[in-house]
Amino acid sequence: MYQSQFTNEKLRQTYRTEHEQKVVLAPLMVGELRLTAEPTISEQGELVVKGGYPAVQGRVLSVGVSYVYSQSGWLSLGLNFEVGNVAE
Repeated sequence: MYQSQFTNEKLRQTYRTEHEQKVVLAPLMVGELRLTAEPTISEQGELVVKGGYPAVQGRVLSVGVSYVYSQSGWLSLGLNFEVGNVAE
């Protein structure tokens, strides 16, 4: 249900602020997002999804997203990107 609700257009609208601030992560978003843990729902009903992209040029991008379910569907509570160096 969650995946079918979030079309590309819906994601653009949801994260419009990041786009307007010219946050450019595309060079690090090569390949498919891989979950680093199973999605979980907290006691408060918050859906938490954590994952990352394969390393590119010694850099890795980790992603964390939180949602809450309402009458209109899943609503984003926040998005967290972390860019780091690959441990050698």
